[in-house]
Amino acid sequence: MAKKVDKEVNEKKDNVKKVDKSTNVKKSNNKKLFSKKTIVYIEAIVYILAIIVAIFACYEGNIYIKMLPILFILGFIGRILFDRPVITTFFGIAAAVCIIRITSNLNIYDNLLLSLFNGLNIALGELFGEYYLKIKKNIKKKKLNQKGVLFTYIVAVVVLVVSVGVHLYTSGDIISYIKARESLKEYITEVYPDSVFKIVNAKYTFYKTKSYTFEVRNISKNVNTNFIVLKDKNYSVYDEYKFNVQSQNTTKLNESFDAYVKEINTNLTFKIGYLDSGEAKLLISKEVESVDKETQDQFVTEVVEFISNLKKFNENGKIKFVEIYLKDKTNNENSVVTDFTLKDIYNSNNMYEYIQNSLTVEIIG
Repeated sequence: MAKKVDKEVNEKKDNVKKVDKSTNVKKSNNKKLFSKKTIVYIEAIVYILAIIVAIFACYEGNIYIKMLPILFILGFIGRILFDRPVITTFFGIAAAVCIIRITSNLNIYDNLLLSLFNGLNIALGELFGEYYLKIKKNIKKKKLNQKGVLFTYIVAVVVLVVSVGVHLYTSGDIISYIKARESLKEYITEVYPDSVFKIVNAKYTFYKTKSYTFEVRNISKNVNTNFIVLKDKNYSVYDEYKFNVQSQNTTKLNESFDAYVKEINTNLTFKIGYLDSGEAKLLISKEVESVDKETQDQFVTEVVEFISNLKKFNENGKIKFVEIYLKDKTNNENSVVTDFTLKDIYNSNNMYEYIQNSLTVEIIG
């Protein structure tokens, strides 16, 4: 009976050993599955994706997202959590070069400039993370009154202040953005009272000229265009929409005008452009070997004849201003130029005398 009991006890011990062995095998497999090397690879992949997403957000994201210190935070996290300083900065620069190249038409020099500033933001985050860890270590060791510790605090504060300055310089700030947006809204309301515009997106530019570029949709025409608001005292607006409209109108008007001129026998040359006010201006010019009384008289006579017949042009009402220019090939200082409105020239008693007097006053040189 005792032998039987001993046998049963031994069997139970064997079963326990088998269970322990099986458990150890499972633990060993888990260790292999989540080894230190594997975790490092996973962390690297996650962090690489985070860098790419952060860089992309800084260029293609909403203006409010772009104003967040994403790259600084990225560098800071890279230092205190993943302990990968320097590598993050260089990879961030490389990623920025690629993303800017894909998403914009900037030349290589502007691309590199923007990418380097991205790297600077990341590097400052890493540097602040380095001093943050030193401060944390000193606090744990209760080393708060030593000279070296005080220096660490000072450097950390300086790095943080510089980081804020660099970020604001490269990404803009909420106050200037709101001022630029309101300036644009006032301009649109004043210049286009009968049209409906909606701001779709905005981007800040710090190099060359500090400005906000607003992508704006003309709801009535379903067309997107850009308005640039300079970050100056007045937050001046550059109207790309007006420029595009004027360019289209200029092309159409020039085509009609060229067809009209072909039917006229003249030695004059012509070009139509638009002033900042949006009004069309006709340039009439002629080039001669030498400007003297005879060539000037002949030029004025030809201009008077042309302007007198300009009423035959179907779209003459679109032309408000005229500039005439007689160029001296030999000596440009003898060239003469003047401008006037069509209304004034038509209301004058004598077109010939009106232009002659004007040219006499406005001799170039």
